[in-house]
Amino acid sequence: DVMSYAQRVFLRDAVGEMHTHAYHSYMTHAYPHDELMPLSCKGRRWDKRERGTLDDSLGGYLMTLVDGADTMLVVGDAEAFGRTLDIVTSKLSFDRDVAVSTFEACIRVLGGLLSAHYLVTERRLRPVVHRAAANASDASPGETRLLWARGLARLATDLGERLLPAFDTPTGIPAHRVNLRRGVLKGETRETCSAAAGTMLLEFARLSRLTGDRRFATAARGAVDALWRRRGGATNLVGSNVDTHTGRWLSQTTGVGAGVDSFYEYLVKAAIYEDDKTLLERGLAGVDAAHRGTAVRDARN
Repeated sequence: DVMSYAQRVFLRDAVGEMHTHAYHSYMTHAYPHDELMPLSCKGRRWDKRERGTLDDSLGGYLMTLVDGADTMLVVGDAEAFGRTLDIVTSKLSFDRDVAVSTFEACIRVLGGLLSAHYLVTERRLRPVVHRAAANASDASPGETRLLWARGLARLATDLGERLLPAFDTPTGIPAHRVNLRRGVLKGETRETCSAAAGTMLLEFARLSRLTGDRRFATAARGAVDALWRRRGGATNLVGSNVDTHTGRWLSQTTGVGAGVDSFYEYLVKAAIYEDDKTLLERGLAGVDAAHRGTAVRDARN
């Protein structure tokens, strides 16, 4: 059944209300921490690591605001968008002695910065961005928009530079964690998964376009190529866990679930973004292999 216009408007407004509630709750109870803990209404401390490796995504780098900035504009909250960009471009720094997940920092923080940069520089969105900028600072909307664009580009480039040392492995498969100030630390684990190592194509390709520096796109593509070369000859599937130094698979099973899923997702998305036939062929081959080779699948698809 097709939804009526009234139903669509109702759901749109409901989503907007939920977003407003989440944003204000974070700013009231958790800012400037990376995440809000919804039961205790406290900020999750990046330096506590109370959940072990689950906290590898935390870096003390305003992750909720950076990751959610583009959503603020999408749901029509121009005021929150403007306030967030003012905070991010004036207060955020990546000069931090903290080891973070290379993957999470890429897709959530670098991706958030690049998405926000796209929104403030896209000509078709200029009217709504100017409305956000009008209430954000004493400068003119046009000047504020340019300040945001420069600040976001600067931060994205800085973070990209700090993530690049993770790719300095014998295989080109990036280390799971990288210290934002000191690179990959001695004794860091050599184990990562295909999803983490092979899901940086989009962000690094976009950063290379923004900066003109091909190191980012080349590093991300090298990691994907390294994983693809090691796929199973019989199944045509990549494995799940892998040793970043030897390239040896560390698990006897694989699939398209956690630890592997976004590897295939990004093959197709990056193929579209980069207009890359090879990546598209790999993505489609992975889909076909998953249908033929996995033990549990939906026969209707």
